[in-house]
Amino acid sequence: MKNIKYETALKELQEIVEVLQEGTTSIDELSDKAKRASQLIDFCRNKLRQAEQDLDGLFGE
Repeated sequence: MKNIKYETALKELQEIVEVLQEGTTSIDELSDKAKRASQLIDFCRNKLRQAEQDLDGLFGE
């Protein structure tokens, strides 16, 4: 997931949430989507933390 952008990850995560909310997902697909959502959430959190650290480094606290 190194080449993915934050906005792309967030959009994919939102699409997964929409699919899950429909309630028509099979158990196998549900498991795959949940795993992917977890990966995307971790990626987005890390991106946000990195941005926060970068800004703190530039502007101090």
